[in-house]
Amino acid sequence: MSRGDRRCRRRDGAGPRGATRCDTLLSGPARSLLCARPMPERIDGVQVGGGEMKAIVLLSPLIVGLAACGGIRAAGTSPTGGGTPPPETAPAAATSTPVPTPTPPTSYSIGDTVTTTTNATYTVTAVSSVHDTSEFGETPSAAGGYFYGVDVKICAGAAQELADPIDWAVILADSTQYEGDAFLNQPDKGPPLQTETLQPESCTAGWVYFDLPGSPAPARVELENSDWYWDVTG
Repeated sequence: MSRGDRRCRRRDGAGPRGATRCDTLLSGPARSLLCARPMPERIDGVQVGGGEMKAIVLLSPLIVGLAACGGIRAAGTSPTGGGTPPPETAPAAATSTPVPTPTPPTSYSIGDTVTTTTNATYTVTAVSSVHDTSEFGETPSAAGGYFYGVDVKICAGAAQELADPIDWAVILADSTQYEGDAFLNQPDKGPPLQTETLQPESCTAGWVYFDLPGSPAPARVELENSDWYWDVTG
């Protein structure tokens, strides 16, 4: 057997020093492929040398081919070629928006005038407790109760303004609210407030009466849904 015909095979103790053992350098299909072919002394005019060099020279094109076909991948990469997946990002911590503290309503005294954004004006000019209910022709709803009168003046500004007794309320000391009564009337106090729509720059005035229990005492008078009130505790 000439050197050019020598095949890559498992050493059995015979052969020249340095002969390649294929099963120790290769495995699987690569071993079957390379071990089935003659191992030339020269490749493209290059002296191959010993058995290990032959295996390396012949193995290099196979490695390149496998890499090009996706048969060899770098450690840590995805089999699908996507690379190492990025680390998961923790969701951002939720932030809470502080709830604004509501602005307390503005307090006024009896006789003070409140001006709105449309230049309408509201004034509480007087209050009165009426315990002699005979003039009304009615009796208070609660035992020991009485009627309470509030004299108001309303003037429209640049827009129309509604005047209505039931838009007014008395708040007692325990925060209980009582609405104005459109039908109560005490003639000797003056005309009751009439329900009407005021035209711009016009005014009206009148008494608004409330059917209240004997206690607790009234604390303030306010126009419903407004952000102001008149203190009547003084």
